[in-house]
Amino acid sequence: MTFKERAMNTFYYVALQYYMKDWCDTRNNALEKVADKVRLPHKIRPVLNDADLIFIQSNFPYFYPRPIMPNVVPVLGLLDRDHKPIDAKFLNFIDGANDGFIIFTLGTLATGFDAQTREIFATAFAMLKQRVLWRYIGSDPLSLGNNTMLSPWLPQNDLLGHPKLKLFITHCGSGSSGEAVYNAAPVIGLPLFLDQRHHCALLTKRHKMGLTLSFADITLDTFSAAIVEVLGNPQYKKNAVKAQKLVRDQPINATYNRILRGSGQII
Repeated sequence: MTFKERAMNTFYYVALQYYMKDWCDTRNNALEKVADKVRLPHKIRPVLNDADLIFIQSNFPYFYPRPIMPNVVPVLGLLDRDHKPIDAKFLNFIDGANDGFIIFTLGTLATGFDAQTREIFATAFAMLKQRVLWRYIGSDPLSLGNNTMLSPWLPQNDLLGHPKLKLFITHCGSGSSGEAVYNAAPVIGLPLFLDQRHHCALLTKRHKMGLTLSFADITLDTFSAAIVEVLGNPQYKKNAVKAQKLVRDQPINATYNRILRGSGQII
């Protein structure tokens, strides 16, 4: 990590301590009203500090190198799973994609787009020779091309594993980021809030699997240029394959890495 990135980490750590103090004080006020009645502790902080196990949405090959304590268990990849057969509706659409296809989804919390934004996306997709599967809820964009299928739901992991996939345009939620690495999918990241920016930086800066764009400042030119760059530069796919190999090259999958120590035994 660069000095700037380390300085930002330090700043966020200090800021988090103040935030946690305020958060704990708020919970303490509510807790004290009922603590004696149900034999609960009066303070929440000791309870948090006394955790026997802490599960973190990360793993060593995915994240930057960092020390962790023995009771911290990385579980990124907990949802890694084999691909299931793709529904005929999507499969028929993919089979006709001679130049491959693109997946575009911003997660389940994004339930619609304003008129200007959806036209930017639809226009950019209509200019492509690839087909596009767009997880979308709302009125059809006026500039929607024949190469684009709208669907309120997509079997994302199964589609990401299809050999015709060329690009994954994502909000970089933790689940989607893990699936992108698991399936070696080149990405364009459009993070919206919270940890999405963090995961997007890991995909595009650490692993160099694609590009990051600001959703708030998106334009037709910047969006189209990013698509052309990632589709046309094979290095992003090579980097995605490298990240996939690193993440999969572990003694056991995260699904089975649930080791609990008690009474001198491993359960």
